[in-house]
Formats: sequence, structure tokens, C-alpha cells
Amino acid sequence: MQSNDQRLLDRILDDQHRRLAPNQGRDDFFTFFAADKALQDWDLDNDEITDGIVDGAHDCGIDGIWSFVDGRYVTADAHQYLAWRCHVVEREVS
Repeated sequence: MQSNDQRLLDRILDDQHRRLAPNQGRDDFFTFFAADKALQDWDLDNDEITDGIVDGAHDCGIDGIWSFVDGRYVTADAHQYLAWRCHVVEREVS
């Protein structure tokens, strides 16, 4: 039997899933939703969150990885805005 907390979380997930990504599978949406919540302090957009998701077979249990240097999200074009000497490198893994 599900607890009230579990039912509430399922309802929130279902509502968000219908609103944000109705064509996405439930498992894929859950991965995105969990990453979005884990990264909420970084203020990433949906594409940046999706870019870091690596969930799949043989992923050693890692669903996503995002890198930050001096408080900035590192993307493929990071060389355009990062200084040669960076002071703080952070990595978020979910």
C-alpha cells in the first residue's frame, strides 16, 4: 500500500509529465524531473538539463552529469567565455 507521500509525489509527477512532456516516457520524464530538482539552484534551462542526462544501459548508476567552472555551466562552447585559469570547478552527478 502506498503512503500519502508516495501518492502525492506520483500525482505531482503525473501533473508535471502531462504539462511539460506528454510525449516522453514516464521513466525518462522522471529522470528529467529529478535532475531539474537537483539542479534548481543552478537555474539551467530544459535543454541544458537534458544535455547532461546520460541515463541508459551500462551507465554505472549515473543518470546525469553537469560541470560548472566558476559558477558557470560548462557547454561545448565554454572555451569562448571561460578564462584560462579557473578557480572553482564543480560537478553535479545524479
